[in-house]
Amino acid sequence: MIRFVLKFILRVIYRLPNKYKNVWYNRSCYIESEYYPIIFDPDKRYIPCKKGTIVSMGKTKNGKDIYYKVTKCWSTRGGDFLFDSDSINCDLEFCYIK
Repeated sequence: MIRFVLKFILRVIYRLPNKYKNVWYNRSCYIESEYYPIIFDPDKRYIPCKKGTIVSMGKTKNGKDIYYKVTKCWSTRGGDFLFDSDSINCDLEFCYIK
């Protein structure tokens, strides 16, 4: 219960959404500048989009990282003809700020 209240207070202070819906997870592979979600770890290894994975989704005004947890992921038909993983979507829920 205390953890839930702390998360709620942090979300209010930093004006963060509780959930992101339909995030196109693999877009970051093909974008030159760094956008969120971050899908590579500090060692430049790919972080697979699967339920329970925690990913960085931004920074606060103070420079702290905002982390979200994957609550659902699914694949849609389509994507491009090179990689089937291009059509992976996921829903993210606020986890913590560090």
